[in-house]
Amino acid sequence: MSPLLGIQSSQSNRDLEIYTPDGQRCLSSIEINQKMIQQEQQANALDEKIRSAVINLLGLGLSVEQVSVALSISVEAVLDITTQQ
Repeated sequence: MSPLLGIQSSQSNRDLEIYTPDGQRCLSSIEINQKMIQQEQQANALDEKIRSAVINLLGLGLSVEQVSVALSISVEAVLDITTQQ
């Protein structure tokens, strides 16, 4: 226990676990890395969905500005996607 920081620690199965002042266990560096990879994969999947939606909406005849408003993204982002094709 660290009175100054308000954190606690415990040893279990050869691992040191650290807890925040409100009792939540701190993530290990491995867990943080796994979460970071997962979030990156989710961001990439979202980017691909946006890219697909832009292409589909433009294919339906919407203007760049209309696509921008419909997807709540900037005109520049729509233009960037169209130049990547």
